[in-house]
Amino acid sequence: MIPVDNLAQYKSLLAENKQRFAKVVSNCGLMPASFGSVIAEGRLTAKIYEKGLCVFVDEGGYYNLYFFWDLDSPMEDLPKDKPLLAEIMGNENWGRRPDMAEEKLLRSGFRRFKKNDQFVLQAEENRVLIEAEYQRRLARLEEIGIRIVPCSTSSLADQTIALWFSELDPTDIPQEHTRFPVRENDHVFCAINCEDEVVAAYWWRIEGKGSGEGRHIVTHRDYLRRGIGTALLLCGQTDLLAHGGRRMITWISDSNERSLLLHEHVGFRKNGKTSIQYIF
Repeated sequence: MIPVDNLAQYKSLLAENKQRFAKVVSNCGLMPASFGSVIAEGRLTAKIYEKGLCVFVDEGGYYNLYFFWDLDSPMEDLPKDKPLLAEIMGNENWGRRPDMAEEKLLRSGFRRFKKNDQFVLQAEENRVLIEAEYQRRLARLEEIGIRIVPCSTSSLADQTIALWFSELDPTDIPQEHTRFPVRENDHVFCAINCEDEVVAAYWWRIEGKGSGEGRHIVTHRDYLRRGIGTALLLCGQTDLLAHGGRRMITWISDSNERSLLLHEHVGFRKNGKTSIQYIF
């Protein structure tokens, strides 16, 4: 595999290989902003095949795969030292799915792994209700010895990462999610008990003007059904509003019933965008 050292090299690889075939099927766009930090960390590699190009992002326990491949040829000779995770984005409002990319993956030995739906909450439109309900929830948590604080110390960060690995699917934890600070625009809040132990955490990120994206929300299994997750979601929306944001989006697996119910309870609604993940 070829180490990708800069964005110019990546763009050149992409341009050269797209010209080799009359029709190319792919699961991604150029995404230079997303790949910038990955390149700087030395986690982006590429491999040129007879029938296409594969780009791999090393996430520690697996690779994220982005492919540009001849429409009529299956992908072959893929790395087997780690699982490969490929994602196809879609929109139910289009009235169609990106079937060609899915067919390419299934013919190449991948299997469907997870379907995610995008949800959105119009926080600005519900500012008064959100802020009032958050204060009410904080008071209820205080009665049971739970506080919500920013994840601002190494101890809290270490505990939060340990909580993610104990409660989340490993494929939901890319490499960048295992260290703090994650990115400049990231905001992480923890729920801590009387012993200053992290029992739940919520991470959201500023994504463009006026928008935020919820990344992870997780509660220790011994602290479920106490309203902590609801309070953390409301904390995130309040923080979003304080930073001038208007809406929050998040991706939720259609098999994660607990998270679906939690987000819908707070006011999140589907907006038609989907993501299907495949694993090899």
